[in-house]
Amino acid sequence: MKKLLLSLAAITLGMTAFAGEVVFDFTTNNYGLPAYDADAKNAEYVTVPATITSGDVQILLDGQFTDKNCWRMWSDGLRAYSKGGPFFTVSTTNGEKVTGVEIAGVSGCTFALKGTDNNITAWAGEEESVSFQYTSAAPTAENSVNKAVITITVTYGDDSIEVPNDPGTETPDAPVGTINVAEALALIEAGYNSEATVEGVIISITEISLQYGNATYVIADNASDVSGLTIFRGKYFDGATFTDENQLKVGDKVVVKGDLTVYGDTPEMAANNVIISLNGETSAPENPGTPENPGTDDNDAIFSEPFSASLGEFEIDNIDLPQDLSYVWSFDSKYGAKASAYLNNTNNAAKSRLVSPVIDLTNYSDVTLSFEHAINYAKGEAKQLCQVQVAVVDGEWTTLSDVVYPESDGWTFVESGEISLKDYEGKKIQIGFLYTSTSEVAPTWEVKNVVVNGDESESGAVESIIDVNAPVEYYNLNGVKVNNPSKGLYIIRQGDKNVKAIIR
Repeated sequence: MKKLLLSLAAITLGMTAFAGEVVFDFTTNNYGLPAYDADAKNAEYVTVPATITSGDVQILLDGQFTDKNCWRMWSDGLRAYSKGGPFFTVSTTNGEKVTGVEIAGVSGCTFALKGTDNNITAWAGEEESVSFQYTSAAPTAENSVNKAVITITVTYGDDSIEVPNDPGTETPDAPVGTINVAEALALIEAGYNSEATVEGVIISITEISLQYGNATYVIADNASDVSGLTIFRGKYFDGATFTDENQLKVGDKVVVKGDLTVYGDTPEMAANNVIISLNGETSAPENPGTPENPGTDDNDAIFSEPFSASLGEFEIDNIDLPQDLSYVWSFDSKYGAKASAYLNNTNNAAKSRLVSPVIDLTNYSDVTLSFEHAINYAKGEAKQLCQVQVAVVDGEWTTLSDVVYPESDGWTFVESGEISLKDYEGKKIQIGFLYTSTSEVAPTWEVKNVVVNGDESESGAVESIIDVNAPVEYYNLNGVKVNNPSKGLYIIRQGDKNVKAIIR
C-alpha cells in the first residue's frame, strides 16, 4: 500500500492514502465458497472459474492441475494446490483501477505476477485487473503442494492525497522550472506530492521492462552517490514505451517529469513519468539518425505482429469447433494471441489454426521465424497439441520441427528460437499456429511478438563482408551501438554512410 509522508495534523485528521481498501480474510469468511467442515476435517474443492466479492472488489479464482480444481477453504485459510495450476485475478466492480495488492499466507505460500517468475507478496501500480500465479514448490506425482492464503488486501481508485495546510507548517509550493534531486527529496520530505521536473544522473537501473514498456531506475545529483530518487515505471520521450534494454544506461544524464511521492520509505517519482531530456537531447534519436544512434527502420523485419493491440491481420480457421465453444483463439491485451478449449470445468475436443496474412519472401535469403509463447495444462503434449506450421499460398501445411517449447507447463513466456524458413525463400507463404485439444487435455497457448526476418538481396539493401578492424561503428537492428560485434547482420556507419551488412 502506498504511504505518503503527512504532517501530524494530516494524520490526526485520519486521512487515507487511497480511495478504497478491501481486505479478504479467509480465516473468518468463506465468501460463498464451500466451507471447511471442522468435524469431517474436509471441504469441497472450488469449481473454477469462481468469483468472490467484497465491497467494490472482486477476485476471480481459476486454474487447474492434472484436470483437478486447485482451490478450497481450510482451517488456516484459502488453500491453493500444486504449482502452475491455481491463479487469481483482482479487479473492481465499479470501474476504478486496482492500485495495490498485498498477499499474506502461511509459510511457503508464494505467488508471482502471472507470466513472471519472481515471487512477490505485494504489488503496486494502476491496472484494471492484475493476476497472480501460485508458485509454491513443484508437486510430485504422488503429492500436490498446498499452502493457505490468509488475507488478500486490495487498494483501488485514486491514491493521491491532498495534504491540508497545517497551521504549524506550510505545504511546499510547486517548484518552478527544473530542480535537482536534493531539492526533490526535500520537497517529498516536506509533504509535497505533485508534479515536478527533476534532473539527475542515473546511478542504477532496476529494470527496463520490454513487456510493459517502462523503466525503473535511480537518479542522483552525482554519479558517485549511493542513493537518490527512484524513477518508478517511467516512460520514454513523449510517453512512448521502451523497446530496447539499452535505451538507458548508468551514467546517463536525464531530466524527468512526473509526480513526486513516497512508497513505504522510498522517495520516488510515481509511475507513468516521462523523460524530457536524455544526455542533452530533448527527443528520441531520429531513425535513421545521428552518429550517436544511426537507427533502423521499423520495417526492417519482413513481417511482424506483436499482438499488443489486436490479432492484427491474422485470421482464425476453426477446423473443429464443438457446440459448447464459440471460439478457441482470442486476443488478450496482456498476453497476446490466446487459444484454449477449456470451458465450464470441461476439456473440449477442438482444432483451430491462427493464420498469418500472406508473407512475400521474394528477394529474401536467410529467412527466419521467431516468436514468444507460453503453454499451460499441456501435460507433456505441448509439441503435439501446439504446432507451428508454414504453407506456400494455396499449398499444404507443414509443421516446423525446430521450435523451442517451454520445458514445463506454466505461464512463463519462452523464445521460440530462430526457426529457419530457408526452404521457402523466394515464395509467398503463410504462418499458422495450430491448436488441438482433446477431452483429456485442453492446453492454454499464448503467443506474441511474431517476427519474420531475412536479408534483402535484390531491392536495394547492401550485403557485404566487413573487416571488423576497420574504423567503423556497428549498430544492431534496433539502433543500439555494439562495441564488439560478432557474426551477424548489422547497421554499419562509416563517415556519412549507413549500410546494412553481414559480418562473417
